Amino acid sequence: MHAQVDPTSRRTPPRPAAAQAARPPGWLRALPNILTVCRLGMAAAFPFVAPLVRLPLALAAGISDALDGWIARRFGVQTKIGALLDGIADKAFVLAVLGTLLAHGEVAWWQVLLVLLRDIVVAVTFTSALLHRQVDVWEHVGARLPGKLTTTALFAWFVTLLVGALQGIEPFLFWASAVFSLWAAIDYGLRGHRALAAHRAARRAAGHPYPELFGAPDRESQAR
Repeated sequence: MHAQVDPTSRRTPPRPAAAQAARPPGWLRALPNILTVCRLGMAAAFPFVAPLVRLPLALAAGISDALDGWIARRFGVQTKIGALLDGIADKAFVLAVLGTLLAHGEVAWWQVLLVLLRDIVVAVTFTSALLHRQVDVWEHVGARLPGKLTTTALFAWFVTLLVGALQGIEPFLFWASAVFSLWAAIDYGLRGHRALAAHRAARRAAGHPYPELFGAPDRESQAR
């Protein structure tokens, strides 16, 4: 005699509560990018605002930078376009502040050069990838600790310059920014070089030994 099988036992087991959770609402998914776009607007406005407005604007930009990243990680709404926009907004604001302070004689050109080492290397690496039509390798050169420390130190240095009453710690924050920028430049440069080399090796193994410089057609396109 066979035991009767409960038909309910054949049902698919219930999903875990985490899997049943609804996706974040649309406004929450868009919020990090909205904050990033606002920071781009702050960067565009910074050179033209009154000196008394520069400090609140820098503080607002720093808060938005920390907040958009926290929201994206906390609610799992990170996107590739969001990460790209965040990096662009950070660099745009840094350039806006440094350009404004340099124009008003509040920082020297060699100070600007030192703290921009990271961004110079990033620009050269990205341009190389773009010219060789290998922009997809940029996904392997994301932000890491040296870059984040550089951005944090730069914002702190900007605050001391804009406040004016914290000149005692201004040199320390400047040199911290310069050292972190150098560290980040080396890190980005090495990882960018390795990513580009790996991409070229993969093309070579696939029968396309030469990178596509300035959009030159590869063997596959010539065969067509």
